[in-house]
Amino acid sequence: MRSGGRAAAALAVAAFALTAGLAGCSPSDTTESEPGSGGLVLHPTGDEGRWFDDAYGEGSVQLYATSNDFCGIAGTLAVEQQVKPDRTTRVQARDLRSGDVVWELEDVGCAAGSVSGEGSLLLLPGDPLGGTWSFADPETGETVQRFELEASPLGGRIVSEFDGIRVIEATGGVLVGIGASGVLWERGVVNGDVTPLADGMIGVEYGLEDRIEVIDGRTGERRHKLTGIEAHEVQWASDGYVLQINQSDPEYAYFDLDGQEVARTKEHSVYGFVPKPRNGVTFSVEDFAAADKVTAVGLDGRPALFDTGYEDYATQRGPIEELPSSILDVQAVSADGSLLLFPDDETDSLVMIDDAGEEVLRWTTPESTDVRVQAGFIVLQQAGTTTVLLPAA
Repeated sequence: MRSGGRAAAALAVAAFALTAGLAGCSPSDTTESEPGSGGLVLHPTGDEGRWFDDAYGEGSVQLYATSNDFCGIAGTLAVEQQVKPDRTTRVQARDLRSGDVVWELEDVGCAAGSVSGEGSLLLLPGDPLGGTWSFADPETGETVQRFELEASPLGGRIVSEFDGIRVIEATGGVLVGIGASGVLWERGVVNGDVTPLADGMIGVEYGLEDRIEVIDGRTGERRHKLTGIEAHEVQWASDGYVLQINQSDPEYAYFDLDGQEVARTKEHSVYGFVPKPRNGVTFSVEDFAAADKVTAVGLDGRPALFDTGYEDYATQRGPIEELPSSILDVQAVSADGSLLLFPDDETDSLVMIDDAGEEVLRWTTPESTDVRVQAGFIVLQQAGTTTVLLPAA
């Protein structure tokens, strides 16, 4: 390993200010049963870095851009895989503000999702034919564990960490549980979409096969299986899942992780919450049953955006007249719940609004842009380039 202060060739830093007035708004009259009353508090579980920093509300950002393979963010470092002219790889950590290389490792690789919210970095063998895998400290590059694995070294991500166990998903559809002694178990999940749940459990959805499974991350054993369902009918909860029974006349059934039905609701719309399970954040079955038409939730569990009637919307601050897009299109929410990120398809932009509905920031983005939040930063990925929006320092 070696560190250095070389300027990042892949860095594009451009500071610009965007401003918008903050309109005052009086809170609406609500009851304790309504999302905006303060009485409803949900229970998010997972990576706290999936809520973006409240500082974006200051109205100015810098941009960090790279054409390297973007593996994730640790603190204020971008962790990337760089392919050298001889097709071998190195992993670098660059300071998001300056672009300087903080540490560098030769002949190893990383992939999207290699950096976990718990502070681990999965390093892939540099040899495409295989080799030693390892975990490292993403802020220093220091190796903390090595292990042998026959799975393809072309990609891998950290799914979850709990009780000294890390579960990774390797390219080719293989889940692997790794403890202090090395590999504990392996399980094939080909064509499965993997979601970390609470208490070390893992949800796997096989959209092409109309089934789901619950896997125990401690042993790799299947805890529950359900067949004969379509992907859009299921939403994962931290302690179970929600099954849509009827869409036109809303009816939902709520199940624990053993497949036992624990509740059922009618005339109650389950929209799903941002941050979403695919981003490493889940909510309890009880939350889904209690939160009618809530679409975004702050880190403290308070609803940040919800539907109060036909095309009537509200935040914790009160009602808002108009959204940049459908309430179901909200992409991300700030940690304090006061800022919301939406696409604006008419202008091919991303728009950030505050809890009064006023525009705070706007970025022009191609239609195919993938929007994520990592370590509190907004990350845009498109056509071989990753851009990190940095709030005002």
